[in-house]
Amino acid sequence: MKKIFIVLLMTAVSGHTFAQTSEEDRAKKVAIDETDAYVRRDFQAWADCYVDAPTTTFIGTPNGNPGALMASSDFQKVAQGMKNWMKASPQSEMQVLKRENWIVRINGNMAWVAYDQQNLLVKPERKINSKELKVLEKIDGRWKIAATSTVWDFKNATPPIVSK
Repeated sequence: MKKIFIVLLMTAVSGHTFAQTSEEDRAKKVAIDETDAYVRRDFQAWADCYVDAPTTTFIGTPNGNPGALMASSDFQKVAQGMKNWMKASPQSEMQVLKRENWIVRINGNMAWVAYDQQNLLVKPERKINSKELKVLEKIDGRWKIAATSTVWDFKNATPPIVSK
């Protein structure tokens, strides 16, 4: 009887652990998908990552203005601006080199995902690290971004090393 109890307990614990890991992976995937859609200039895929609400918040350092901070709310307003910008700038000016140091916290239908990202910008060509933070909400079983913050480290940006 004791062995059966231990087996059942281990099965329940491992099932919970794998379910949590799966939820963490799904939350991370939304953060990755959002940035990848931005880089590809795929507006629909980018927009699909967000909560469509007036409270959806965007905070970040604009690429063209190091040291500045941009903050806005209202998904519809931001989305219209992003759609116009993607249409006017179909060629991406960046690529993601790596993402690391992930921290994922989930509490019910809310989660936050933080990670470091290294980006390569093409004009002028340089590597720039960023700190990424996404606050997510689970809606109809899917994680969506309710708030995003991207802070680029322009001060310590470095030209890429060309290997021979």
